Amino acid sequence: MSTIETTQCPLFHVDFLSYRMICTYIGPGTQWIPNFNAERNHLGCGRNNHLVKDFRLVRETENFDVILMKGDMHPNDPNNGCIHKSPEIKNGSRIFVRIDSN
Repeated sequence: MSTIETTQCPLFHVDFLSYRMICTYIGPGTQWIPNFNAERNHLGCGRNNHLVKDFRLVRETENFDVILMKGDMHPNDPNNGCIHKSPEIKNGSRIFVRIDSN
């Protein structure tokens, strides 16, 4: 379990592992975008506005939702991980559990 008070990963990205599970208990949830809303060739460019086609379609988990995200190292579907980012934390903190699997 982690408690953070600042934004960790402000850029949309994929993780280089098989799976990541996150459940947020307090604070804003993980933000993610479906593949149809992403210009995947802009992953890693350092700008969310080049990657996300329509910011109105960004999704965010609610407290106590469990999100299981496929990573880029998934053996059955490599290089097609879930595009996500940490939410912005302005005033307060975020408490969440993260479990990674390689």
